[in-house]
Amino acid sequence: MNNFERIGNKVADLFGLPSTTPYGNADFKNVEQEILKLAQSKNPNDKEQVKTLLRLRKTILDNWARAHEKGLLPVIKEFNLAVERALKDLYDLAHRYNDYMNAFDAGIQLEARLQFTNAYPRHHPFQAADRTAVWKALLENGWNPLFQPGLTELPLSFPYDAKKSFPLFAGTYEKTHLALWRGGGFFEDAQDDEMEGYRFNSVFYHLAEHTCFALTDFIYVRDFEPAIDIHWSEQKSYSRLSD
Repeated sequence: MNNFERIGNKVADLFGLPSTTPYGNADFKNVEQEILKLAQSKNPNDKEQVKTLLRLRKTILDNWARAHEKGLLPVIKEFNLAVERALKDLYDLAHRYNDYMNAFDAGIQLEARLQFTNAYPRHHPFQAADRTAVWKALLENGWNPLFQPGLTELPLSFPYDAKKSFPLFAGTYEKTHLALWRGGGFFEDAQDDEMEGYRFNSVFYHLAEHTCFALTDFIYVRDFEPAIDIHWSEQKSYSRLSD
């Protein structure tokens, strides 16, 4: 039994899913190897080829996830809860920073974002050196232009967002049912009643719909990093804060 077969069996044991996963497919492995080669070369002329490969990779993994949505729902729920806790911590921290800085200068502008850490998700059932390499390639090569503001589609900006409520910032101000995403949403053909009615926050929606991350890339993440950008007159200081 090779390594990918062992991984597939581990996934099956954890989530009650078939052991056959895209990660063990030779064509899929070739796609990822090409992505890693392009990440190492960092040739700007490869941009269009990279986009094609990333879309292909995402499509393969997301099609598999759609077919096994019921087994993945517990993991998705855990991800949503972890994100909402991290967003609340960021929201509170940004307000404290803003209040403190404005005590000295009302002209200060501040942007707060939530980021993935550079570490490969420790809860992911697929743990291997090539998984870490792919994760770093997805994070560090500028292939995710809509991901640059962070895990939310837009950062929390002060003074503009000073009165924005947390539910509005996190996208939890109303129940977001999958039915609202029909005609293009990630689970537009949801097969499970629980999946159909589950509320997803804005981070899940943004990552699944607007970035090149596949669902199985990010739903195992439980560690996040807050980042604060402070603009003071024409000067800018950047503070990346650990949890």
